[in-house]
Amino acid sequence: MNKFSKQEASGRGLRDEFADAIIAGVPLLTAVPEKCHAACRTFTRDVGTTLLCERQVVEGWWRDIALRLPRIRAHSIPSAAIYPHQIR
Repeated sequence: MNKFSKQEASGRGLRDEFADAIIAGVPLLTAVPEKCHAACRTFTRDVGTTLLCERQVVEGWWRDIALRLPRIRAHSIPSAAIYPHQIR
């Protein structure tokens, strides 16, 4: 997704789409301005990884995710068992 910014930090914008992806266990890569970083970490309940905005760092993250994704999905909680209002 494009970015988590002031709209998402205030509960608007693509916030629901971010929540849907998180609940579904979809790897999500987005930009977060420094001024919105705390709001993003609160929204995700501090789950996730903060990366440097450098190509080799992002590619390394993706390689790691791609290797772990089948294992993550095999052990994920069905979305019906998650209460979306807790993340939204």
